[in-house]
Amino acid sequence: MIILIIILIEINNFLTIILIEINNLIINIGFIYYLISNLILTILANYIDPSSLDGERIAALILELGTLFSIVIVLLGFRKKANYKK
Repeated sequence: MIILIIILIEINNFLTIILIEINNLIINIGFIYYLISNLILTILANYIDPSSLDGERIAALILELGTLFSIVIVLLGFRKKANYKK
């Protein structure tokens, strides 16, 4: 039982060190951008004729580009270190 508690404490310390090194603001901006791009797609689906081939292409293009840019932003957030004031 004591060994399990020690292991859990060490895992918690390790995860805290890892999570301090990421930039949470950039990651949150990426997720918000992802949500907005999907929301825009659902709103535009009412205005673009989904039965036409051009409408499907435009909708797929919007969805894929929005997803691509949001993933790039999130990965930049994991790559850049945060500058916290001490």
